[in-house]
Amino acid sequence: MEGDAAQLCGCCSVGTAWRPAAPAPGLREAVAAATAFLAALLYRGRCLLGLPVVFLGTGSSVSRAAASAAGGWREDAILEDVEFGFRLVEAGCRPCYTEDVVTRVHVPPSYRALKLQQARWMRGVGQALASRWWRSLDQLAYLLYYPAAAAWHPLLLAAAVLGASQAAALAALAALAFTAAAVGAVYTKFLVGLGYGPAKAVRLAGASSALGLVMAPSLLAALAAGLAGSSEWGAPTPRRRGGGRPLDVEPLYALACAVAAALAPWQLSLALLAYPAALLYVVVRFGGELA
Repeated sequence: MEGDAAQLCGCCSVGTAWRPAAPAPGLREAVAAATAFLAALLYRGRCLLGLPVVFLGTGSSVSRAAASAAGGWREDAILEDVEFGFRLVEAGCRPCYTEDVVTRVHVPPSYRALKLQQARWMRGVGQALASRWWRSLDQLAYLLYYPAAAAWHPLLLAAAVLGASQAAALAALAALAFTAAAVGAVYTKFLVGLGYGPAKAVRLAGASSALGLVMAPSLLAALAAGLAGSSEWGAPTPRRRGGGRPLDVEPLYALACAVAAALAPWQLSLALLAYPAALLYVVVRFGGELA
């Protein structure tokens, strides 16, 4: 962490700007760039809407007095940092977000390690939703942010299915495509602001978008396991040991999309083929970093 967080916010927790650590070309650079963008999008968005910033395990700090007033840290909690952040806000702490303090983020070194990490978090979201420990609509919306980001391709497919016969649903398909393009433009501009050249910013945005799309089926499977009442933490990660192995559903999902695309109307075919294309791109671009 770079900067003095204690002087900026006193007793309150601090949400800081996330930036990639030392350059690591390849998958890690793409993931670090995406992580920095998503953190900025979440923090800045909540600030613009007048909503409290939620404490996260990375890039946040809190005074001992504020932590004690909130009931302290619970290692046994589901998504322990988010649960602690909700209690901080309920205890009267008003966390702040500042880009004057920067956290250098490190990311998993391979696609499989990344999926292990992300699937555990998604399973935790499912468990939190199933146990209903959220206590406000804002907390529920915060928990749904991550599943919504992973579910955009199934939503696109649903819109395309309906759009084959309903003009309104076809408009929804166009709206989803426009939204994806708009987010891509904002993402590219953000990366340029971090010092990347325009061409590299576009490549990084495309690479991290493809990675997110390819992981989506596994993440949604982890979410479903959590919603179904699974009490496991999920697959092993550097912080959490034990649990099962992730489902390698990417090839099966790609095959199902390709077969369905051959039988579907053009609107649905375009949406279906997005997944096999993304998987092929990830395998070719990051072939040595998958395991």
